[in-house]
Amino acid sequence: MTASSLEEEPEIKTQNLAPSNKFAGVAQWQSNCMVSSRSRVQFPPPAQKSVIYSNIGGMSMNKNLIIVVLLVLTAGGVYLFSQTQTSKQPVPRSPSPKIIKEEEASPEATLVTQTVNMVSENFSFTPKTFTVKKGQEVTMVVQNSGVHNFIIDELGVRQDLKEGENIFRFTPTQAGSFEFYCGISNHRQMGMFGTMTVVE
Repeated sequence: MTASSLEEEPEIKTQNLAPSNKFAGVAQWQSNCMVSSRSRVQFPPPAQKSVIYSNIGGMSMNKNLIIVVLLVLTAGGVYLFSQTQTSKQPVPRSPSPKIIKEEEASPEATLVTQTVNMVSENFSFTPKTFTVKKGQEVTMVVQNSGVHNFIIDELGVRQDLKEGENIFRFTPTQAGSFEFYCGISNHRQMGMFGTMTVVE
């Protein structure tokens, strides 16, 4: 072996070590990539977490919106129901005029007449009131049923009534209100009386 060949051997070894270092660098790079890929799978990046939080916030906002819509619909339904009930309430009617029966009429509202048609029965006179003029003859036409009479004390009128039609006359000599009644037994106490009004 020559001296020149001995001097070339270190160069050969140095060349053999270079490829070995290159392959080691590649293996280390692949290992780093695998570790990096595993870390990405196991731990989501901050961007994914923000998306999750935003989705949760959106769901909360949707729930609040639904609650507000339900409250508005409920309030509207209550208002419409109250308006419907108000429209269904009956309209108050004005009071109808009271019909005054003949026996309940005041002396001023009774027509002045000198002929009085009357019914006498147990135990009432109909009508119970009538109006005549002072100084003019009054003709009484009384249809009687039962045993009764017709009396006005102040004017001296006393007439027994037979069964059926009775006609008699008298002339009032003073103005005012006078009670007429039946003087048989307790007929007067049982309601058989009325009022005659005499006007000027």
